[in-house]
Amino acid sequence: MHVEDLDTPTLLVDLDTLEDNLKKMSEVTADTGTFLRPHFKAYKCIPIVERQMELGAIGVTCAKLSEAEVLADHGFDHLLVANEVCGDVKVRRLVELRKRVEVMVGVDSLIAAETISSAAVGAGVKVPVLVDVDLGMNRCGTTPEGAIQLAQQLVQMQGLEFRGLMGYEGHLIAMQEGEEKVKAVNEALDHFVFVKQALAYKGIDVGIVSAGGTGDYRTAAQHPVVTELQVGSYTLMDTLYGAFQPDFKLAATILCTVISRPTPDRLVIDVGRKGVNTQLNLSTLKNRPTVALKLTYAEHGEMEVGEEAADLQPGVKVELEMPYADGTVHLYENMHLIRDGEVVDVWPIVGRGKIQ
Repeated sequence: MHVEDLDTPTLLVDLDTLEDNLKKMSEVTADTGTFLRPHFKAYKCIPIVERQMELGAIGVTCAKLSEAEVLADHGFDHLLVANEVCGDVKVRRLVELRKRVEVMVGVDSLIAAETISSAAVGAGVKVPVLVDVDLGMNRCGTTPEGAIQLAQQLVQMQGLEFRGLMGYEGHLIAMQEGEEKVKAVNEALDHFVFVKQALAYKGIDVGIVSAGGTGDYRTAAQHPVVTELQVGSYTLMDTLYGAFQPDFKLAATILCTVISRPTPDRLVIDVGRKGVNTQLNLSTLKNRPTVALKLTYAEHGEMEVGEEAADLQPGVKVELEMPYADGTVHLYENMHLIRDGEVVDVWPIVGRGKIQ
């Protein structure tokens, strides 16, 4: 099947570009001796995980417990839920999953840790945990001082196995590449050094330090205490990350149809907020940077055009560069893999809807 034969909107992925992105990250982590535990939330697709594992990944990072359950159903082990798992219902699911696979979770409070500990003891399992450290993003995570205290409590708790630390320097990844960004990222990651040294003084081993994102992967991989990266967006990429991370190329686009050209300077495509997330960034058409998405409605995308786009009339198919992959991929049931304009495979997005 040729791309032109597909109905729209459809999520397209250039297979050659995807494979190049995967290989580049694998080479960097191999060169730095850092492990790769890629983040499933960005693409939610099993064949991509399989390729990452073939290239040396040691496991998979998830945003939600339901993503980890899907991965376990597909035979994957050594999972990290890089998020707090709280509430009796979720904790029961966590310990049931732990009976099947090794799954680590982040904790940033004694309350959450005690709940997991109690459930784990009752289920006869040990749940590996990482203390979530706030590196300056001011989202989840305890302070470095709080992390030291919490780790000391965790090692004494039944049903838990303290494995190390995790954190995300996400407030810095959008900085442009250069010395200032390297300095800022290293300073954020140095919080781990403080915690690790304090715990070592108390005889507590920190085996894992998990951090990093696509936007600062190289600096994080070179930091002396970071042991593994949680990167995910590098696989498909989008115009948001592409603006400050040139190392990886955009593999994903959304095939759309022009459905209206009401004026010479405006056209409308058949994808809106239900098919593309524009909350953090807008985008342009592939290979046509002057044709810009300006506004989205539920089912419509309005684009600003000029005389150079006289050929874009109702019925013409176009490719919209993906503005934000994390918020877009899960809107589709499948991704269509493309090579030289031909559809070579269709991969189900099995993690869509897994937000619990």
